[in-house]
Amino acid sequence: QEIAIAFMSQYAAALAHNLAKCSPGDLDMVFLGSSGSEAMEAAVKLAERAAGSKRPKIVYAENSFHGKTKGVLAITDGSLYRADFRMADNVLRIPFADIEAVERTFRSDPEVGVIVLETIQGGGGIIQAPAEYWHKLRALCDQYGVLWVADEVQCGYGRSGRFYAFEHYGVVPDVTALAKSLGGGKAAVGAMIARREVYMKAYG
Repeated sequence: QEIAIAFMSQYAAALAHNLAKCSPGDLDMVFLGSSGSEAMEAAVKLAERAAGSKRPKIVYAENSFHGKTKGVLAITDGSLYRADFRMADNVLRIPFADIEAVERTFRSDPEVGVIVLETIQGGGGIIQAPAEYWHKLRALCDQYGVLWVADEVQCGYGRSGRFYAFEHYGVVPDVTALAKSLGGGKAAVGAMIARREVYMKAYG
């Protein structure tokens, strides 16, 4: 049994409620934190737990940036932030926007349970994948039972012209994360938003 100690706030509750209402599909379970890294830590932890112990591997992309805290540092590409630390060994790196690499990885390794991708790569140079990539990714995740975490910390909350950048492509991930523009320069806030089914599988 888990015991949670929390200070309830009507404002935090209203924010979580409104984020759930603004999110497509069944993305309606919200966790609030103080940064993008914290939101991504929560997203990856939830997805990894929901995927289960038999599928511990996490796929991430070249040129990715998901944060500088210890957990997500393992899926942040490059030596600039990682050089002095020991990284988790359950991660697999593939090229960004290469759907054949995704399919090859899913097909060849049944231990893959999660894929984490920025919808628009920010730290890597504002790199976008073609629209068909996201449609094929969603189909492959469904086919192989892999959970898709969409990192929208830099590109989400209206920065692309839609509430979420993935909405341009008509697809919905299993888990996503927001920060940066969510606080509008006024507050340190991040949010993880997950599909209810995935959340309950992890923590229900």
